[in-house]
Amino acid sequence: MAVSLAEKLKTSLKLETDLIKGSNGIFDVELDGKLVYSKRETGEFPDEESLIQKIRSDHSIG
Repeated sequence: MAVSLAEKLKTSLKLETDLIKGSNGIFDVELDGKLVYSKRETGEFPDEESLIQKIRSDHSIG
């Protein structure tokens, strides 16, 4: 899941991505040091397309 999302962020938004191994099911997406998405808060992995749209609208990217 994380690898797929990282690749989509790279190709859709032209963003460089870093995957950092965590534990306990943590899955966070940060942009410019700000939290964009947290699985801990929602309890589920993000819908990839919805997350890409959120990043586009919130950060004027792509």
